[in-house]
Amino acid sequence: MDSNNLIQSRRSFIFTPGLKPEMFPKAIKSGTDMVCVELEDGIAPQDKGLARKLAIKLFETNQNNDGIERILRINCLREKFGIEDAFFGYKKGMFKITFGQMKIPFDIEEQTSSSSLEFVDRSAKRLIWERDHGVKFDLSPIKNKVKLTYYLGSGTGGNNTESSFKQSGNTDDHIHAYRIDLTPLGKYKYKQGDLKGGDLKIGIGAAYVTWNNLSVNAGYEVQNDAGNDFVKGKLDDILDKLEIAFDNSGQTTAASTDFDVSALTYDFRAKMKGFAYEFNYSKITGKDQENAAVGKASTDFYRHQISYTSPGGYMIGYRYSLLDESTGDNSNGDNFIEQSYGVGKYFVGHNLKLQATYIDLKEEKPGDDADDDIFMIQAQMKF
Repeated sequence: MDSNNLIQSRRSFIFTPGLKPEMFPKAIKSGTDMVCVELEDGIAPQDKGLARKLAIKLFETNQNNDGIERILRINCLREKFGIEDAFFGYKKGMFKITFGQMKIPFDIEEQTSSSSLEFVDRSAKRLIWERDHGVKFDLSPIKNKVKLTYYLGSGTGGNNTESSFKQSGNTDDHIHAYRIDLTPLGKYKYKQGDLKGGDLKIGIGAAYVTWNNLSVNAGYEVQNDAGNDFVKGKLDDILDKLEIAFDNSGQTTAASTDFDVSALTYDFRAKMKGFAYEFNYSKITGKDQENAAVGKASTDFYRHQISYTSPGGYMIGYRYSLLDESTGDNSNGDNFIEQSYGVGKYFVGHNLKLQATYIDLKEEKPGDDADDDIFMIQAQMKF
């Protein structure tokens, strides 16, 4: 038997805190089969940044081939600390490069950190791209006023191990995203405490994303890496939305080896003396380049949001958004309309926000409208 194919024993497991790198070599010498450097619940929030730096230094040196498995336990990828754990980058002057799993630079509401949103929750129905594995390049030729972003993603989605890379190998089905952000009056901060600040700030942005040459079946599932099955992953929620768009607009169901997806968004935001306003529009389009009979279908979304935060930290806000599941001449009024009313209190010294929200969510479909009333009370603390 080839010794390289022997099953490795995993009989014992030791955790060692990332904050105490001196314990790592002691754990290695303990006789255990696995050593895990802890960055998650064993580390206090205020210490996670330091623990991450110390843990990375441990793995910068070559490890001995002693049969002991080394593991790094990171934080949940749905949280700020986990995202910081999962990618790394380099910054020099006006240029920055980032590798790893990250948000695709598209929708401004999704790009904004959850701890910085005026409403604790984002819009109930919206068009977003989930996280993907890739590399992002940022260029800021005019500091705090102009930022240009290019992102190249694998097209597999954040938690999908199946690849959507086309089998022929002669086409590009990676994700390409281009975004520009302009803040002509200086840096636009997303901080709750800053919403009641003074001078006028304006932000204008736009993004374009392509995900082309996909091999999909009639259920809008993407062909896997081996070419022997069709799968749906986290990123393929985009295809779910396009499937609805094709069906609702009376288009032929796509089953193609050359399906193209494109997305466009633009946004505007402004704030001054506690008043804040945001608008964004997004559209996602699917087109079968292989079969003209299938044609193309789109779904679009827009949002208006206005709020006021008093000097004492009290907030009142209103949001109106509409998601049209299928656009075009054959669309039949398949809309989701959201109206949200929120009141809240921000405690600056504790980075704590309490908010009560009422959401009127209406689904418009021919002969089958539905109306949901949602009440939420939320608390959010930023560490």
